[in-house]
Amino acid sequence: MADVQPENGTCPVANELVEALCRVNLSGYEGRVIWALIRKTYGWHKTCDVISFSQFERLTNLDRRHIARALSQLEQHNMITRHRVGQKVSYAVQKDYDQWSPLPIEATVRHEPLPIEATAATIADSGNRPLPIQATEPLPIQVTTKTINNTIQNKTLTHRPAKPSKEPTTKAPPDPRVTEVMQSLEAKQGYKFAHYAQEAREVKRALVMSYTPEQIIGCWERLKSESFWKGKALPLAQVVKNLGEHVKGERVATRFPTAEEFVNG
Repeated sequence: MADVQPENGTCPVANELVEALCRVNLSGYEGRVIWALIRKTYGWHKTCDVISFSQFERLTNLDRRHIARALSQLEQHNMITRHRVGQKVSYAVQKDYDQWSPLPIEATVRHEPLPIEATAATIADSGNRPLPIQATEPLPIQVTTKTINNTIQNKTLTHRPAKPSKEPTTKAPPDPRVTEVMQSLEAKQGYKFAHYAQEAREVKRALVMSYTPEQIIGCWERLKSESFWKGKALPLAQVVKNLGEHVKGERVATRFPTAEEFVNG
């Protein structure tokens, strides 16, 4: 609890100066700084004194940037005087308040008073009045959110250009030769293919390359007769890879000898 007693010290300021300060329009920072200046001068029975920014900070609890700006504004209003002697600056209050040029009222009032229409009594009265009939009638069914969304969607679909209809694609029937080759190879190896669809695609690829089922089966039999593929699963992709060499060997084996070869043979 603060113990304020005149015996602890007073600040003798002329009543006329205090009344002039009461009438002047100052910002919050300017008012705190000028009263700090009065405390450091008249409070010590001085008309001027050298006051550091740290003393202003302790008295006003303001940042020194705000203090420096407030001192400059007060000096522009001719409410204080500032004299620099070397590194020290002395401040004094301008007692001749007729020379003051404080801020106008518009520059110090931050918030305008509320209009009469916004007073508590008026708000309470307006809140107690019943709402008009138009505000209590139920909304029509057509204004529901679902209807609005449907309307927007219908408008969007109406303006969206129609996509050209795609002709139904007829799927080509399976090639019976593929089934023939697959059944023949499964019978020869004695078990079904683990990846039937994948192996069937390789057979179909060979047929598209104009190889006959007999050539595919013959190439498979030739590769299976080799020691490397005995007892192993022979992938049909390997068969397709060797089809060209197999067919070429067949053509060489079935070629009729020329007359010279027949005589010399």
